[in-house]
Amino acid sequence: MRPVPHGPNDSTVTNDDTPPTNEHDAQAWFDEGAPVPDSYVDPQLVSMDEPEDRVGFAAVLVLVAAFAAFVGAQYTSELAYVFTSGDPIALNEGSPDEYMIAPAFFENEQLVVPSNRLVDVVGILERRSRSDDRIFHKLVGSHIYVEREFVDDRPRVLQGTPIREEPGADSYRATYEGVGRLIAFEDLPKRYERFIAFYSDSYQVAFCSFEPSADLELHFRRITSEAEFALREELGRTPSREEVAERLSGATACQNGYLLIAGRDPASYRIFLGIYLVIGVILVGALTLLIRRFRPTSD
Repeated sequence: MRPVPHGPNDSTVTNDDTPPTNEHDAQAWFDEGAPVPDSYVDPQLVSMDEPEDRVGFAAVLVLVAAFAAFVGAQYTSELAYVFTSGDPIALNEGSPDEYMIAPAFFENEQLVVPSNRLVDVVGILERRSRSDDRIFHKLVGSHIYVEREFVDDRPRVLQGTPIREEPGADSYRATYEGVGRLIAFEDLPKRYERFIAFYSDSYQVAFCSFEPSADLELHFRRITSEAEFALREELGRTPSREEVAERLSGATACQNGYLLIAGRDPASYRIFLGIYLVIGVILVGALTLLIRRFRPTSD
């Protein structure tokens, strides 16, 4: 048996092993050196907060914020396009040929047009290519490539199979007339790199800000050697670099390329305002929680 006081002034003795019910009884219990029963719960431990995994929680917040920032970085040009003018730039205005780009948009035989703007253009389409849901054409006389949505309205059993050209289609030149978003190749996202490489090799032209393929570099070396040989035969001496460049007429010089996304005006991109609003809320929320989590608190 062991004395178990029931209060500060109580010195009665009991014959049972009733667990202590308050701090005074607990002290009396442990002073006896008796084993602690399984039913005993330390009130001080109960009152303590569970330890916080601050590092793990912070890591989750950082990952969420990083992912939101990554997504936001992919569509900055789309967001910027929303705030551009809704009045299109007329690319054919002042041209002697209604289907050609006006000379005012060429500098040193280079097409120079403001990027990520709404334009109005008329042109003849050539060299069609197609992806799963897009059709691409080049405008004759410039390095503007038109992207249009493709809807395969054939019977289901034929969808996904190659489309056979109608007889005489080679002699028929379709035209494009309308507005669209014009964006320079160098401002396009990475998903267009294969598209740019395809047309670079197809037309044997190097686009500025992009490395030419090995086949294209080989082609440039070949035509440069041919020009040097022809000039050596004509002049009876080794031609200068300037003379070779003049003979090539800019065939090896890089060109500015542009993609025209047909029918897309700034208003059609307003959905990106909502996307960036959500991204902003996520970033602000994550930053606020991080500050609160690691802010020193007074005991």
